[in-house]
Amino acid sequence: MPTLLKRTETLLDKAIAEWAEYERPEAWGRSGKGNLTREWDGSRVTIFRRDGGFHWCLSHPIDGTRFSHGAFPSERSAQQAAGTAAGVAYWYVVSKEVA
Repeated sequence: MPTLLKRTETLLDKAIAEWAEYERPEAWGRSGKGNLTREWDGSRVTIFRRDGGFHWCLSHPIDGTRFSHGAFPSERSAQQAAGTAAGVAYWYVVSKEVA
C-alpha cells in the first residue's frame, strides 16, 4: 500500500512505516479457530499452527489462495514471512534492485 512520501521522508522510512503498519498488533485478531489473522491490501493473511510449527495462508478474491511451503518455529516468524509473501514494502526492494 505505498503512498506518497512526505518531503523529509526517505524510501527506507516509508518501507519501515509500511512494515510497522502490517505488524501493528491492533490490526491483527483471532479467528474463531484461534488463528492470527488480518486483512492486508485486499488479502486475508492467516497464521495457523500445524504439526508443531506455524504456517501462513494468503487468500485473495482474484489471486486465489497460497500457503507457506514450510513450517516456522514461531507465530511471529510466520507472520513476518507472510508479510514478505504478501508484498509488504516490496516496492522498496524492487527500487533497490533497479537502482
